[in-house]
Amino acid sequence: FEQLDERAHCHLAALDIDERVRDDGETLVRQGEDADGFALGTRGFVEVRVRRRDASEDLLVVQRGSGQAVGAKSRLDGGARSATVRAAGADTVVAWASFRSLNEFLERRPRTGYRIIRNIAADLSVRLRRQGEEA
Repeated sequence: FEQLDERAHCHLAALDIDERVRDDGETLVRQGEDADGFALGTRGFVEVRVRRRDASEDLLVVQRGSGQAVGAKSRLDGGARSATVRAAGADTVVAWASFRSLNEFLERRPRTGYRIIRNIAADLSVRLRRQGEEA
């Protein structure tokens, strides 16, 4: 969302956003759940963890901080949650937006919507490239 212009940020203010405060270790979303929205970090950090079939515990994939979105991939592919996201510290704050609200926004503001979806795709691309380099 950082790369959007001021006008787009004004439009985003119209999204139905629910601010959620989480304590250390508290779960925001669970791997395998149906996806109904995404979070944008506003304070603190969250851990993104994946449970592998052959592992007894979750693997820490990445920490995301202020200004970074989590859960947006499900908006693109319509799939279930691919990871569990937990607060990584006391008083972690995220802005939660439902996909219903986001979809309505995208219908009303297709130009801004295009930029948002492009940014989500670019972020996912960067993450995939990093995973490939680490493999």
